[in-house]
Amino acid sequence: MSKKISKLVINTNCSFEYNFLENLDDKSYWDQFKKKNIIIYGTGVSSLDVITMLNKNNNKIFPYSRTFLFPFARPLNQKLINPKKYEHKEIIFNKKFVNILKKKINQKKLQSKINIENTLLPFLKAEFYLIYFEKFLKKKEFSEFNKLIKKEFNFKKINYKLNFAYEESLIDDYLRNILIRNSFNKKFYYRNWFSKKKIIKDICDKKFVFFDFFSNPLLNEKNNFLNEYIKFLNWDINEAKIGNLNSPFKKACDGLWRDLRPNLTNLFDDCSHDKMYKSFIKTILPIHNRLADGPSVKMIIKIKKLIKEKIINFDLKDKFKFIKKNKNLYLDSENKKIKINFIFSAIANIYKENIKKDELLTNMYKNNLISFKKNQTQNYLFLNLSKNQSPYNDCGKEINDITFAGPASEGTKFFHHTLSRPDKKQFNIIDLENWTKRL
Repeated sequence: MSKKISKLVINTNCSFEYNFLENLDDKSYWDQFKKKNIIIYGTGVSSLDVITMLNKNNNKIFPYSRTFLFPFARPLNQKLINPKKYEHKEIIFNKKFVNILKKKINQKKLQSKINIENTLLPFLKAEFYLIYFEKFLKKKEFSEFNKLIKKEFNFKKINYKLNFAYEESLIDDYLRNILIRNSFNKKFYYRNWFSKKKIIKDICDKKFVFFDFFSNPLLNEKNNFLNEYIKFLNWDINEAKIGNLNSPFKKACDGLWRDLRPNLTNLFDDCSHDKMYKSFIKTILPIHNRLADGPSVKMIIKIKKLIKEKIINFDLKDKFKFIKKNKNLYLDSENKKIKINFIFSAIANIYKENIKKDELLTNMYKNNLISFKKNQTQNYLFLNLSKNQSPYNDCGKEINDITFAGPASEGTKFFHHTLSRPDKKQFNIIDLENWTKRL
């Protein structure tokens, strides 16, 4: 993405801002953007950092991403009352499944048969469904649904099959039939975004399944996106205020993507299946970030206000093109031309594309304390680390006196950078504890 943006702004007065995180505390840096037209590539958490810093600068902001959705509001954490009691306990996507699958994805002879879409995603969907639909199904029907999922997604099946597309279709068909029979209880149809007539129709017509809309609630809103997005933000804000136990949607998002996130870490730590890992980062991680790694309700309320005031503008969602004229870059959308002054890349890379501006790593490299390697399928640079997260130098020697914790270690580890929650010890703390034990 950085290369494409750099090519776009070349020989124009439009500036590409890609190191804004280094300038978050520099007021003079942000003052230059007053009353400017700005494109932000990416609508994740990093984009919210940019929008926060640009606030009150009288800018016009044009976000761009695959979904055009900002992360959903972080819910009231009702589990803090008694974390052990209220934290979601794994059902389908469990440690036994993860341990077997991890062994298989690291076997080269099986890697061509394993993928995200047919091997991992069906189990993630099944887990989400069991949490979400418990409140919306009658006891008898939920019991049948629960038995069906546990039968079809028994972890022992992974020993002799790797494609669960058929099992996935069974549970989607089961839910579709419940919709057609109108058998969900009354709670499902009361102030529930996912019971909208348009969504129900598309599911019944087999255009989409429930999880498609859970991942992107505005999936089928093309002509009236802006108005519907504001409605969704109002609904999402309310669900967040209800909390991660009382809101079925927030409970499912929190249960799968936060409570069971350690299972994803265990699955992808030291993963040798580059293609599957790349697919996970591209397709599943954005869903995780959108549903469970969002900002406060206060921030989403601010985003909604900026959208309504047309400070945040969705012109890039419609047909558009860029025009270069007299060293200026223009956004041409629906016969109106808007001069673009700055373009921000708000897509946070898990890996570094270069280390030139990282003084610590540059000096460590010069002193032969670390080395780097590239993923075979991705053009990213990351630290060459052992399983203990100690670096190898250029001679292949492991430097045991040094360990990396956090973002710099993401070359071989997955999600070790996340700060620990009050109710849960995360892998960054575990890494540091293991390091102190080795010392």
